[in-house]
Amino acid sequence: MGLNDKLKKKNTSTLCEDIKANCEWVVTALNSSGYKADYTLESMKEIDRFIDEQSGENGIISRNRGVIIFSLGCYVGETVIRLCGGKWHTDDNDPQGEINASVELDNGTVIFPMQRVIKRYQNGSEDGIYAYVYALAPDKTENKTAAPSEIIHTACEMIVSILDSSGYKMDYSLESMKEIDRFFDEPSEENGKYMSQILVSLSCYVGETVSRLYGGKWNIDDSDPNGYVSATVTLDNGTVVFPMQIVLNRFQNGSGNSIYDHVCALSQDKTEITALTPYKDIHKAALLAFERSGYKVDHSIESLKEMDRFIEEQSGRDGMISLNSGAILFSVGCYIGAVVTRLYGGEWITDDNDTLNEMIRLDNGTEIFLMQIVLNRYRNGSEDSIYDKVCELLPDKTKL
Repeated sequence: MGLNDKLKKKNTSTLCEDIKANCEWVVTALNSSGYKADYTLESMKEIDRFIDEQSGENGIISRNRGVIIFSLGCYVGETVIRLCGGKWHTDDNDPQGEINASVELDNGTVIFPMQRVIKRYQNGSEDGIYAYVYALAPDKTENKTAAPSEIIHTACEMIVSILDSSGYKMDYSLESMKEIDRFFDEPSEENGKYMSQILVSLSCYVGETVSRLYGGKWNIDDSDPNGYVSATVTLDNGTVVFPMQIVLNRFQNGSGNSIYDHVCALSQDKTEITALTPYKDIHKAALLAFERSGYKVDHSIESLKEMDRFIEEQSGRDGMISLNSGAILFSVGCYIGAVVTRLYGGEWITDDNDTLNEMIRLDNGTEIFLMQIVLNRYRNGSEDSIYDKVCELLPDKTKL
């Protein structure tokens, strides 16, 4: 029997009966067409291969798309049950019952195999079936010695699947960081049972998202069995990100350590640029990070006291600055320049090869070295107040 043959269903059959029948049919059809379907983890690679090879205009799937995709979902669900333990949940009264059929695993996880196959068909290898099934229960497969780098990939797939099915949009976007914040703000007793695994998986997802947004690569010690916990991401601009630290800070300290704000603060020329000044690196994401963390940035002289408070409160090991000191302190310097030029005029003097000497030259010739002011405040504390130093340098007529 070829995969293009139609499976005729009995009108009186239940959805559970259909799932069993379609699964048996697709196993026979796949095996007769050169794809090994034996209910093993490795056979999930065959499902990926089949979809890759047969999704084109002339592929087998196009000849009977609905039945084949449904049947593949049945097979994926049955394989997961055999690997991990679980049972089907169906609703014969649901008009979309075939798509909405789910499998509840023994550990309480609920998956939607048909929906997953649809995503694989629509989105390609980034929604791989093999990685998805492996992530559900790696301890029950033959790949117990998987390298940390592979674990990171499959952990991302796992948390995307779990949170997507729970109403959180996980698409590796900046906005999806808000979804992780929302997940922490809406804790459940069920999540608490698996929180250690969830925290690790979320850190993998955060690191992967940061890498996709801003460019970068994972730094993983595959010789360390727990290398995925201490793994870092080095961005293209040299910044080193510690995803596990970001996630743990959010879990332990609450909304004051918003993951979304931290990821925004990592941005360098990757988000919408504001028109505050001619200088390109003053960006909306940094201002948003200040505001969301409770600092008033309204470009007034008084708001420079907020920059003093920001550095005071965020300079510790667990503070926002510790995650990306160079980019964040640089953004503080840019903000100071924006305040001064908005209120008192002046000219930006910039050198892309010497950012430490970025300055504003006022109309009276006074030069305000932005990064030197910020670094002095960061290193020396309140005795080098940003607010006091800027007021000291302003023309007499503008002093407060």
